[in-house]
Amino acid sequence: MAKDEPRTRSWGICWAYLVDSGFIREPNSESTESVMAGASKEYNPLKVWWRQYLMDRRGEKVPLWELYAFAGDETRTTWFCSASAAQHIPAELRDLTVAKNWVSECERLHQSSCGYNGSSTTSLKVIDCASRNLCKIMPGTPYVCLSYVWGNSCVAEHHSKKVPAVLPKTIEDAMYVTLQLGISYLWVDRYCINQKNAGEKHRLITNMDAVYRGATLTIIAAAGDGPDHGLPGINVKSIGQEIVSIDVSREIQTSTWNTRGWTYQEMVLSRRLLVFTATQMYFQCNAMSHMEMFSSNDPASPDRISSTVPLHPRLTVFYNLGAAPTISVLYEQLMEYYDRWLSFDEDIIKAFLGIINVFEMKHGSDHICATHIYGLPVFYNQRSPNFSLPSADGASFATFTPKSTFLHSLTWDTYPRTKPIYDALADTALYPSWSFASVKVRSKSDRTRALWIQTDPGAYGYQEDVHVWVKDTKGTSFDLDQYIFARSQRDDIDLLPTISIMSWVVTCQIKCQSSGSLNRPDYSISGFPAGSLPMLDYGYAEDQHSNTLVAMYIGSFQYLAKSRNATLLLLEEVNDLTWRRIGLFNSEHVEVDPSMDTQTFLNHLTKDRQWEMRTLCLV
Repeated sequence: MAKDEPRTRSWGICWAYLVDSGFIREPNSESTESVMAGASKEYNPLKVWWRQYLMDRRGEKVPLWELYAFAGDETRTTWFCSASAAQHIPAELRDLTVAKNWVSECERLHQSSCGYNGSSTTSLKVIDCASRNLCKIMPGTPYVCLSYVWGNSCVAEHHSKKVPAVLPKTIEDAMYVTLQLGISYLWVDRYCINQKNAGEKHRLITNMDAVYRGATLTIIAAAGDGPDHGLPGINVKSIGQEIVSIDVSREIQTSTWNTRGWTYQEMVLSRRLLVFTATQMYFQCNAMSHMEMFSSNDPASPDRISSTVPLHPRLTVFYNLGAAPTISVLYEQLMEYYDRWLSFDEDIIKAFLGIINVFEMKHGSDHICATHIYGLPVFYNQRSPNFSLPSADGASFATFTPKSTFLHSLTWDTYPRTKPIYDALADTALYPSWSFASVKVRSKSDRTRALWIQTDPGAYGYQEDVHVWVKDTKGTSFDLDQYIFARSQRDDIDLLPTISIMSWVVTCQIKCQSSGSLNRPDYSISGFPAGSLPMLDYGYAEDQHSNTLVAMYIGSFQYLAKSRNATLLLLEEVNDLTWRRIGLFNSEHVEVDPSMDTQTFLNHLTKDRQWEMRTLCLV
């Protein structure tokens, strides 16, 4: 495009596309023309794919076009926009009849995928949107949940049977939407949980899965930074849209709502979502999605995505909603959740509990459920002491026990996105060092660290020599597998933040080698072959750590039939009785006889190091 060409609508589309895709930068002090003039010198030529077809709108065929492009090779393809006269969304009040039709369509057609078969024996406190009273409803009564950003506002102590006369605008708007959808009751944590009643608060927090799954719909306020912003288009005009659509996926993903910890499980646990962005409404259930910019013949629906006509998956925003439960999916959700921000340190584990509680997977005759130990997922079979899943190579089945899945969860690692400033060891009384929460509590606000867990437990094994015990607050020790069985009989066993592990241990030293890559220093472990780097939970300075260090074997990852590594917890002695985790080390894979016992394998791996079987208490 010549730089002196008049700025027509087509010029604006091209410019918006280049900026949106990241192919060029928004100009600062430079003029638009100078950036455009230099674009061909600085970036690869763009190839554009234009697709045009007819879309049904209330019985009338309307032309619709979509724009894709890629730069350089065809592996970097980006959907940009779609438009037609049918998609103009004026800046006016939202047509909630459209949203009501979406919900009705789902209730009518998706009972198997979006219905709720759960049962609750307790009533739920909600807001009666017509009378503004706080009341209790019985199980099975339709209600709506609200997912929003609390912001910096504090909740005043509220003992009235009515909500305050003046409410934050988002809550007021949500009450209006609920009534327009033909539903009477709204659940809002701000008023429906007695923040001063510890027992009630604990009961609801540990049962968030029932609250959100039981709701007919969850309204998501994805615009604004707090509860006073309101729902765009409800009693106040929204921004509206020009012919070229705004990417609703990007609107939601870059919202403040999408950075908050509690809102993650509110999204995952809900059966139906109605999202209010600055420009439009978006609806998604377990079986379909709708955008306000499209008619009822919705290109964002799963049938269109799976058809022969390609459509970029960004049109469906919440890709994991309604996904079949698997162990891999739960680990992926935990990693996504870890990235989010929480106002209170004590909520780090609580805000993910609902997702763990709701996990239920059937494989053959096995009925697999999940629990956790200080945030680390543990999977168990309700019908027998173990369960089987396909192994990593898919050619056989791997057998799992609660102990083996817990040891797999212990292999978490956090890595810096940006160069972090390592704090001196702070008070970690809330969480034990072996839980990922002990790291998140130190980096919850700067988002400099991300969580990583190998999502395929079928690749992890060789744990026969490893034993794990937990201890409850009464001082009773349980073998981990016994504890899981006892917990299935009663759920009131409170654990101390300690675990005891018996396994092969070797003393070691950690040496800092260089500034390294991935924004963290490179370290080496004495006695182990070069090639693998230890992953430390915090910065490590040799002059600050004079206590004994050991490496403890907790299992092996196996990717080839005769290839095996050693996965080791790096532990520092706290006192004569306890140790704390400081990192994780995965050795290089080596070819060994699969029948080789673990002690022989470890001695083979380290040559001159002497391993011994010990039981250590981790705090």
